[in-house]
Amino acid sequence: MKDNFQNSLLYSALHTLDKQGIKEFGLYLNSPFFNKNKELIDFWELLKTQLAQNSKGQISKQILFQKLYPKQVYKDSKVRLMMSDLYSHFENFLIHLKTKNYKQSSNNIILQYYRENGLEKHFSKKLKSINREKVLINNQKYFNELSALSFQNYLFEYTRKRSSIEALQDWFKNTDYSLILNKLSQACTLAAYSSVYKTEIQIDFLREVLDYIDKNNLEQIPAIAIYYNCYKLHQTGGEGYFPIYQKLLKEHIHVLNSEETRDIFLMGINYCIRHINKGNSEMSEPLLELFELGLQGDHLLVNGVLSRYTYRNIVTIGLISKDYTWVEKFIFDYKPKLELKYRDSMFTLNLAILKYEQKSYDEVLDLLYQYDLKDLLLNLFAKTILLKVYFNQNSLKLLDSHLDAMEVFIRRKKIIGYHRTNYMNIIKYTRKMMKLNPYDNSAKGKLLTEVQAAETIAEKKWLLEKLSL
Repeated sequence: MKDNFQNSLLYSALHTLDKQGIKEFGLYLNSPFFNKNKELIDFWELLKTQLAQNSKGQISKQILFQKLYPKQVYKDSKVRLMMSDLYSHFENFLIHLKTKNYKQSSNNIILQYYRENGLEKHFSKKLKSINREKVLINNQKYFNELSALSFQNYLFEYTRKRSSIEALQDWFKNTDYSLILNKLSQACTLAAYSSVYKTEIQIDFLREVLDYIDKNNLEQIPAIAIYYNCYKLHQTGGEGYFPIYQKLLKEHIHVLNSEETRDIFLMGINYCIRHINKGNSEMSEPLLELFELGLQGDHLLVNGVLSRYTYRNIVTIGLISKDYTWVEKFIFDYKPKLELKYRDSMFTLNLAILKYEQKSYDEVLDLLYQYDLKDLLLNLFAKTILLKVYFNQNSLKLLDSHLDAMEVFIRRKKIIGYHRTNYMNIIKYTRKMMKLNPYDNSAKGKLLTEVQAAETIAEKKWLLEKLSL
């Protein structure tokens, strides 16, 4: 519906604000320095009520207009103008927040003002104060801002006909570090992308940057060392670089911001997963350590939320390591961190998986009977767990009925690609196992060979284990 205000860019943008963000945006709008339009403040107060209630009902522009101007005839252009103005203020508010929260940018603005207005004492005092500050995050943006500060210092010294060699050297050096980190960050992104998709993209000057790092021993700078080793980890297959990567994470991960940190963790996690998928089960322990380290600092969370896929992966690796106590604690501790709409279903599914590994089959059944998730593949995964429980309990009538229902589910939902083949195959081979004479070793051996030869089949390892008994 065109009139539905909730479909607007403004509403979806405002809906991203948390309670603190709503409060700060209100303060911003109420400041005469930023906004002198009283009607816009009234409009915001009206919208704020809707945001606080997290309203799921339809909000029309006509209703908003009527509440703001009860004695006026509706004018769509007036509402759209208010929405446009408020949206512009929202974007300016974001810029204000970013500048306020990043000291280096603010410092550069202040120094530039003092320099351009001849306030030498102010400039010198501010620069000394900046140099005394201990900045924890030393990433590419930090060196970029430091380069800008060095440039301000160079101009300040040069215009007063003082020696500016030191300031000039600092400007060049920090610019170089910023450029190097930018190239390394691009190289890591490309390496991660290339591990999934084929690409012909080349990064200009990367070879020269890598040689320069080696020649000038720039690995002593923690941020450069992290990105450099992360890149080498993916380019060389990891020989010799993974232990260095682990050490750097433990000692220096604080020098990166939250988004960079998460990316660096994910590169190491994906490296471990690729090796595990190739049959190197020894990587499951260091992978679990990576997950634990990432969780300790909330590095794997985005805006306080843990991805349901990361949640699932951590449970899987914890179960491979058979650290059941740790896995159960993780499942309960991080349930509140899951996105609300997936929280209960993901918690239930993963707890059921743990209980299955612990052979608490009755608890698995209790959990999965209440399981409900719209994600088709996870739903099929849950049905597969039930299949295994029925088989393990020798509940053949229940299993037969479950296999029929599972097959109907797959056909009705039109599961495509190899997923369809995967799950149809486990149904087929489970039925064949049910019909086996347990004392007919010849028939069992033939079915074992058939399963081993099958390329696309869910729970292949489980089937082989059952046929090998």
